[in-house]
Amino acid sequence: MTSPDQGTPMRPMWCDDFDMDLLKVIDGVEELLGDVAGLTLWTHGQPYKGTINSPAMWNDDLGLVCFFGFANPAKPDFYATSAPAIKCTALEAFRDLWSHGSVMLVEGAPVWNSQDLWPDFEKIMWSTRGWGGEWSPSRNQVRLAQLRVRQSLRGAATALRTLAIARGLPLNEEAAGDA
Repeated sequence: MTSPDQGTPMRPMWCDDFDMDLLKVIDGVEELLGDVAGLTLWTHGQPYKGTINSPAMWNDDLGLVCFFGFANPAKPDFYATSAPAIKCTALEAFRDLWSHGSVMLVEGAPVWNSQDLWPDFEKIMWSTRGWGGEWSPSRNQVRLAQLRVRQSLRGAATALRTLAIARGLPLNEEAAGDA
């Protein structure tokens, strides 16, 4: 599979055939993420063909949280899991969390809260699936939902970039390497 945005080779993910895959319903995701899209992250979870499929999550004061790190999952010891550590790219993590709704903590810092986007997810889903009826969102409501998701992703990319730079990590595709 290649990226719809840039023709970049992508590893298979569970959401490739999902009608609500982030790359299918929000234009320009890779462009929004920019140099952090290929950044390597680690988390705990169940793999799908070697890629992320729903990271392990825990209830926390922030809501449902999942832990990511640059060299390891960066999960505090008191959060127990038997799920293996999984290597992924930032793009893969965002694609997965878009559907699973969680606060993404990277090296302990909140980077993205996809739970807050659930009402927008539902508006986009309703429109994507053409369900119609009295609850059907208007084209304007769907466009505003997509814009809120884009704004959220832009903020997440900035937060992730700041963390990576603070740790001296490379951000270009060649230096980031394959996940």
